Amino acid sequence: MTSTSSKTVFPGRGWKPAHRRTGLAATLACASALVAPLDPSIAVPTTSGTPDTQAPSDQDGDTPQLLDLSLDQLMNIEVTSVSKRPESLGGAAAAVYVITQEDIRRSGMSSVPELLRMVPGLQVARFSAHDWAIGARGYDVAFPGKMLVLVDGRSVYTPVLSAVLWDLHELPLQDIERIEVIRGPGATIWGANAVDGVINIITRNARDTPGLVASASGGTSDDGTVAVSYGGKLSDSAFYRVYGKILNRAALRTSTGGDAGDSWRQTRGGVRLDWTPSAADTLSMNAEYYDERANSLALFPNLTGPIVATPQVQINRGGHLLANWNHRFSPASDLTAQGYYDKVHTQFINADVRFDTYDVELRHHVVLGMRHDLVWGGGYRRITYDSRATQVISVSPPSGGETVYNLFTQDDFALTGRLHLIAGLKLEHNSYTGWENEPTLRLRWSIAPDHTVWAAVSKAVRTPSFGDEFARANLAVTPASPTAPPALIAVFGNPGAVDAERLTSWQVGYRGAIEDNLAIDASGFYNRYTKAQSVTTGTPFLESSPPPTHLVVPLVYRNQAAGELYGMELAIRWQILRTWQLFGAYSLNLGDIRPVDPSAALLVGRGPHHGFQIRSQLDLPGRTEFDAAIYYASEYQVGDFDLANSASTAIPAYVRLDLRFGWWASDHLSFSLSGENLLQSRHPESSPTLSVQTEVPRTVNLTATARF
Repeated sequence: MTSTSSKTVFPGRGWKPAHRRTGLAATLACASALVAPLDPSIAVPTTSGTPDTQAPSDQDGDTPQLLDLSLDQLMNIEVTSVSKRPESLGGAAAAVYVITQEDIRRSGMSSVPELLRMVPGLQVARFSAHDWAIGARGYDVAFPGKMLVLVDGRSVYTPVLSAVLWDLHELPLQDIERIEVIRGPGATIWGANAVDGVINIITRNARDTPGLVASASGGTSDDGTVAVSYGGKLSDSAFYRVYGKILNRAALRTSTGGDAGDSWRQTRGGVRLDWTPSAADTLSMNAEYYDERANSLALFPNLTGPIVATPQVQINRGGHLLANWNHRFSPASDLTAQGYYDKVHTQFINADVRFDTYDVELRHHVVLGMRHDLVWGGGYRRITYDSRATQVISVSPPSGGETVYNLFTQDDFALTGRLHLIAGLKLEHNSYTGWENEPTLRLRWSIAPDHTVWAAVSKAVRTPSFGDEFARANLAVTPASPTAPPALIAVFGNPGAVDAERLTSWQVGYRGAIEDNLAIDASGFYNRYTKAQSVTTGTPFLESSPPPTHLVVPLVYRNQAAGELYGMELAIRWQILRTWQLFGAYSLNLGDIRPVDPSAALLVGRGPHHGFQIRSQLDLPGRTEFDAAIYYASEYQVGDFDLANSASTAIPAYVRLDLRFGWWASDHLSFSLSGENLLQSRHPESSPTLSVQTEVPRTVNLTATARF
């Protein structure tokens, strides 16, 4: 479920927020966002004149809006769903949630990971001022290596950690069109590592962002953040946007209330170009660069004494170049080519690590006759790395690379006018496990124009990274005794012996309008994991460097865990009044993953068994807005971090209350006062391995936004 609009009219004379319409049109618009495009390269109806870009006088232009359409038009709009192809917005055979620009604006949140708390079934755990772990459906909260994250179709999955470094992707929030989240496998289309889900952040077309948008914020957690975007016109068919962001975030708190020493500074800038050289062609290009300083109080293993929290600074620099071209041969056939180059340079505790990623993809979509809607294509990716060892982390060999290439196809076959069978297969080759196959079979039944039932069975894999193969991480030290030297516990890669982790997933779901002002989205899943990653104690050995001579206790990566996770997600959106909307969601995650070999241990944790949220958006007189959200997460485990004792760390259950008060001082100037975690002074959400335990504090922030 998602917001019932993609547009809000500026407050002013006769102000009536478009997203407050009632009736079936509102609930169907809510359902429409569930199948909004994951791929920005295929043209769909766009929203020109959202509150972040244009003045009220531009709101009544000729661009059609979803809520201005008749029901027949609404249900027949072609959008791009989780299958990367145009289809009716009446239903999608997947568990999808969309965070719209309106949701972003009214959330009061200041970063993408925090926004993802709104997604049912997603677990968000913050473990420093600049680090988050995000998993889905109860697995991998500590090291979420099974969520594939994309920005405009560009993968930002980090191969050394098999995870996403969220701090490297702090985009200006006013430039995000929407964030689309698939819960469940998306590997047939997106490839390996799209195991538990896919998150795609889609930025706005430059055509839709004319003029200047500038925001400044500050408060108890924000030491001063400024984001500026300016859009302009090069010609009748070419538009651009330049943007920049300077971010300064305060440190979190420790368990005793002290400063966690993890403050964060970042500077980011970029430019986007959107060009339509002909009626059949569209070209989008984006270039970006960032530079950040992320502090921490590190806990390094110490062979000669107790562990002391040591201030450290991690310097991250990088950027990317992306180009996306789409050519439409006919209304029934189009070709998309995309390529990007991505560079990351990290310096931390005397380490110097560089990643370079080169990626190209070619995709063809074609409608064959009256029954077949086919998408097929292939891609190639090359990732290279170069590293320098430190006292904590080393890679052997220190430089190298990996190559991934794939072929994929997926066909939406209309068995009848309302019943569709979707079959797909991706064949993907990687440098470590060779060929992997990732099929899916889905059934979509439109039982009525505003009711869709779907079912799916899919296979997905998480392939090893070069960190799993070649890295070593020193984690802890057991002090020396009169009869034994100190013992160093370290995790080692296992070249040639680490296999792909495998998932077979069964899903069912329903989406539709129950009443004229009530929409519902429900899904259930059963996930069977095999060859899940674990570590096994290897043969200890003596090591003399660094001194003193010590015993190394190796923990070696294996694939000796398996299990089942199952549960459900329920989301309801209720338009109580023209000016008041409520959203509620509940998620249930049961089952477990356990080592098959009793001598093995897990590095991953389990998410909360229960989670719920209630969010309210209320428009008040005087051009004001009042928004509230309450989130609950039950107790959960974050992994076997105390590897010497194979003990996991429990995070207590917590309730989080967020409030926001917004005021439009004029058509061009607005203010927002927001508070997060207001029920308690602080609470933990995760347990870091090499830094002090942090807790998320109560915060209050003020944001001012100007639009011209």
